[in-house]
Amino acid sequence: MEEERRVVKINHGYVRRLAPTAEQAAALDIQGHAARAMWNLLHGWWTWGGGRDRRPTLKQADEAIRQARKDIPWLADLPAQAARQVLKTYVRAWRNCWEGRASVPEFKAGRYGIVAVEELRVENMTRSARGTIAEPGRNVRQKAGLNRVMLNEAHARTVELLAYKLAERGGQLLKVPAAYTSQTCSTCGHRDPRSRHGVVFTCTSCGHLDHADTNAALNILNAAGLGRVRTWSPAPVGCEASTTRRAA
Repeated sequence: MEEERRVVKINHGYVRRLAPTAEQAAALDIQGHAARAMWNLLHGWWTWGGGRDRRPTLKQADEAIRQARKDIPWLADLPAQAARQVLKTYVRAWRNCWEGRASVPEFKAGRYGIVAVEELRVENMTRSARGTIAEPGRNVRQKAGLNRVMLNEAHARTVELLAYKLAERGGQLLKVPAAYTSQTCSTCGHRDPRSRHGVVFTCTSCGHLDHADTNAALNILNAAGLGRVRTWSPAPVGCEASTTRRAA
């Protein structure tokens, strides 16, 4: 007798299961459209002012939303509490993705002519560690926290801005493979995972001691063929970047 098999669907990421009536589903649909329109209007109003130093305050944005709900009747279909949540989510997204993201690439591009970075596959690195029913993942909570930090850093966007600003100034961006840069000694080239202890790197072969990030950055320079240049002086004020100054 063949064993009966059942297929079970498991949805991850659900907090509560909702079973709205047809009337409630229609109301949720209307509120969803109102929330999207609120987001788009807020984005247009937020960016209309111009430069970064003239961004509105959270209080001004809240007042603008209140006024918009009075001027556009169908926006009132979205409850006031939900409208405030749209504002909070928008401001958080703006700060995470744009606020301050351009300052570091602009500084690097203005100071150095050649910049080397790791060629990270962030999409693959931030995949969920949950696994499957047959093969559940390990350290899921820790991996989720690491994924959150990596995504908040917006690495791909920073590299994109850096490449653009370097090209604008006649500079060059070099991408090198990221494999083993944190396990390899930048002095002797010995590779050993045991050399890495948190933020401290101590080579198990030659005894070289360094900050783990500094050691990895030097390995990136070595991989890009720029390892001979370890120190540099700031560019004079008002001068374009020189191709002789290099950074990782």
